[in-house]
Amino acid sequence: MSTAQEEGLSLSDDESLLEQSSAQERVLVTQDADSLEIVPRWRREGRASRGVIFARQGMPIGIFVEDVELCLVGLADDELFNQVVFIPLR
Repeated sequence: MSTAQEEGLSLSDDESLLEQSSAQERVLVTQDADSLEIVPRWRREGRASRGVIFARQGMPIGIFVEDVELCLVGLADDELFNQVVFIPLR
């Protein structure tokens, strides 16, 4: 796991972040609603992503961490592939 800042991508747009995470075979975790449009467009274009976990703004950090972990541990790679998962899960 890494952050956009750690990867030197803190000023990158959403599509660049998804490209980078997919190239590294990682799921993108974001709170940026603009990202929600990218995955369906990529599917239509025949492009693949490892998936996106989307968390709404203002979500308590404890629930955020728990739900991201549940997704990453509990879902198989093919269940996240080219998908957007919304958290909180409950």
